[in-house]
Amino acid sequence: QYQIQVTNPHKVGDAISSYILYNVITTTDCPAYRQPTTVVHRRYRDFLWLYTQLAHRYPGAIVPPPPEKSALGRFADDFVESRRAALEVMLNRIAAQRLYEEDPDVVLFFQSNDFAADSRASTIAAHAAEESLYTVSAAHGADGAAGAPSSAAAAASGLPLSPSDLGRGAAPHGGGPQATPDPHAPNPDGTDPYLTHQFEHLQALEGQLRHLMRALEVLGRQQREARGAATDVAVSLDTLAQVPLD
Repeated sequence: QYQIQVTNPHKVGDAISSYILYNVITTTDCPAYRQPTTVVHRRYRDFLWLYTQLAHRYPGAIVPPPPEKSALGRFADDFVESRRAALEVMLNRIAAQRLYEEDPDVVLFFQSNDFAADSRASTIAAHAAEESLYTVSAAHGADGAAGAPSSAAAAASGLPLSPSDLGRGAAPHGGGPQATPDPHAPNPDGTDPYLTHQFEHLQALEGQLRHLMRALEVLGRQQREARGAATDVAVSLDTLAQVPLD
């Protein structure tokens, strides 16, 4: 069970890099937490980080989003209060879902006292795990039978041949050169060599599709980061425009 409050929005920083900071007060009986009540300070981009982490970790799941960014009027009292309320709703909806209640990034968000460093480490670890999985998937797609002996090697070493090896005309161990069989003739075990070939082709396509999916995920993440950077530039320009010239 969680009880979460987002309170005391206040402006910090100078005219160029100012932002709104919130107190996040969490009360929970979840055993993943060091204390039953925690109070931490978070800014808008920290809430956005939590949403991004969960959306990436649980594709297809519904993750309550933060309110939209705004480059204009973001320090107005009405806007700040509206955003505070929306952020509080977001956190309570996330915590209400059993899928997320003990998620390591959720726990980190609610109790870390060094959030900048801890969130950066979590992001790096997630990217490293993703790249590792991407590499394994790519290698599997490039050679779905990696580590398995070839037909010729199996025959030379005395290993038993698979039906598909026999269907491709590999010599059984202990025998001499064999004539290439009719590609449309059934294998000795009754399997169809054409279907065997098609199955291997589908395995190769599966590996290529996994490779493509990972590449699209990386591209999507880069696009989200680019949009966030563009918004930050717009916010900075708006702040500069409000600085008196005299």
